[in-house]
Amino acid sequence: IGRYRYRGLGEQLFDPNVFDPLDPTLGNTNRHEIAAGLSVAYPVGTRQARVGVRNAQLRMARELELLKELERQILLATSNAIAEEHWAWEVLRLAMNRARVAGENYLILQSNALTATRNFDVSGMIDSERRLAEAELNLRRAQIDYALAVKNVLFETGTLLESMRIVVSPEHSE
Repeated sequence: IGRYRYRGLGEQLFDPNVFDPLDPTLGNTNRHEIAAGLSVAYPVGTRQARVGVRNAQLRMARELELLKELERQILLATSNAIAEEHWAWEVLRLAMNRARVAGENYLILQSNALTATRNFDVSGMIDSERRLAEAELNLRRAQIDYALAVKNVLFETGTLLESMRIVVSPEHSE
């Protein structure tokens, strides 16, 4: 950027000799001013703002990744709890069938023991009682496992307190 100024017009306001291009003394006055410079148009103050915006973007990206990871963990925990509940139901169903069959077998052998027969097998009766006791024990274990699996599903889905009809007051929830 350059600038040239001629300061003043002489002793008179409208002196015709001041602008005479043939006058050799025109350029020898101290009224000439020349300036040269460089102008850079760069907004210096936006550096901090840009850094702040970038920092906010990075924090937002971090929070989004944390949210995605939490969603993945919740989905994994819920699906595992549901799969465990299905498995526990199958085990419970099998345990109920085994207990029913062992009970029927025991009743048949008990009815045979009450009738007077010479070929009664005492060891078979004891074995039947043992199988019935084991089947009932396994049935109780399967019922407990199923109840825990259902509790885990309710916990992972966030409905455990609702299923037990427990209400938390708002002032104690923080």
